[in-house]
Order: sequence, then C-alpha cells, then structure tokens
Amino acid sequence: MKEWGHSMNFNLFITLSKNSLKQTLAYRTSSIIMFIVSVLFFVLQVLSSFVFYSYTDNIYGYTFNDSINLICTGLIITSLSYCFFIVGNESIYNEVLEGEMDYKFIRPINSYWFYTFYGIDLQNLITSIMYITLQIYLFIIQDVPILKIFLWFIMVLIGVWYVFLISRILVTIVFYTEKASAIQGITELLEDASSKPKDIYPKPIKYIFIFLISYFMVFNGPIDLLKGNINYIYLIGYIISTVFLTILSYVVWFISIKKYQSSN
Repeated sequence: MKEWGHSMNFNLFITLSKNSLKQTLAYRTSSIIMFIVSVLFFVLQVLSSFVFYSYTDNIYGYTFNDSINLICTGLIITSLSYCFFIVGNESIYNEVLEGEMDYKFIRPINSYWFYTFYGIDLQNLITSIMYITLQIYLFIIQDVPILKIFLWFIMVLIGVWYVFLISRILVTIVFYTEKASAIQGITELLEDASSKPKDIYPKPIKYIFIFLISYFMVFNGPIDLLKGNINYIYLIGYIISTVFLTILSYVVWFISIKKYQSSN
C-alpha cells in the first residue's frame, strides 16, 4: 500500500485512455443520447437567458453576455472534469464493490494518480470541445482582451481540478459503505446551484460556498475575471481551499484503501 514515491507513467495513461475510448465506442448509442441531452440542456439554458434579459439588461450585476459566458464556462468546467476524471472515479466505485482492485495495488505506481488519470470519457471530450469552441467565438465577438482570456483559462483549469477533488473525496466513501452511490449526486447538486450568479443567494449561503466549499468560485470566478470584478479575498480563499482539498483527498485516499477487501 505504500505507493507514495511512485509516479504515474504517461505511456500508461495513454494506454488507459485508449481502453476507455474503446469502451465508450462500445456503448456509442448511450453516448450519443447523452450528448444530445447535454446539447438540449444547453439550448434550454440559453433560451431561458433570452427570456430573462428581454425584460431587463442586468440581473444581479450580470449582463446577457455575462450570463451566456457563465453558462458556457460552467459546462466547459464540468465536461472537462468528467472527461479526464469520471472514468477513474466510476472504476473505483465498481472495483471496490466487486473486490477487483488487487492487481492495481501491486503495480509499482501511485494508486492515487493511477485512478486519477484512469482514462478519458469520449462523450465529455466531444462536449467540452464543442463548448470551448463556442466560448472562443464569444470571446471574439465580445472583443475580450488576451490577458483576461489567459486568466479565465487558468481559473477554468483550477475549477476542473476542484470539481474532481470533491468527487474523489466523496467516492472514497465506498470503502466504508456500499450505499455510497447515493452520495455521488451531491456533486451534481453543487454544480447546478453554483453555476448561477452567486449574488442571487443570501450572504450566509454565499459565504459557505465561497470559503468552506468554494464551488461558487469554481463557476463564478472565471466570469468575475472577465468582468474585471474579481474579489481577491474570495480568490485567496478559493486557492487555499483547492490546496487543502488536494492534500486532503490524497491523504484520505491512502487511509481509505486500507479498508479495501479483496474478492479473493
């Protein structure tokens, strides 16, 4: 179990990614349906924004362009996080319940990073590319400066990692109870609540989701940067939270795998 010193081999990541892509293609009908559903959900959000902003130019400091950027950025963050990390998290859940992690633990690699970069989800890869392309188009027509785009990009990467961290901490609960699947829906609830302008919420809730669990900064932070309206206290809290959760998820992982029971 002492795998702290072994790194994740890039060639191994490529191999795992190829396998996960093959599995996705094997269930291509489901992937196509999920892709269509995600596109329809995006279209519904955009149409809702058109309706809302037909009556006003500003909602809690957000213009129509800000709202569309928020929707698109939120979908980029979630789809990229799912693209790179959901395969590993789902594998953890299934393999713990079936007691099939033995072979993974005897590998001379760090099991935390092995299950982090376990493969790529093709459906979310395609979805993220589509939303990134759309966001680039929005940047062009909105004439956004290069520096702001660069800062937005950094914030998106941090957000992608943050969504993974919360999911990884939650998925380790499966080492302690078989009913952990019910808890996994928490991330979807957090993403749905946090992908809206943070100022629509009462201050106590806003502060909880900024300083305790920084989900509001995951989705609102990149847009605040584009608007030139970033709160640096919130940003520092977000960075501290990200570093803390990274360390916590790593430590919790190695504590939790001691609870693993093999099917053999």
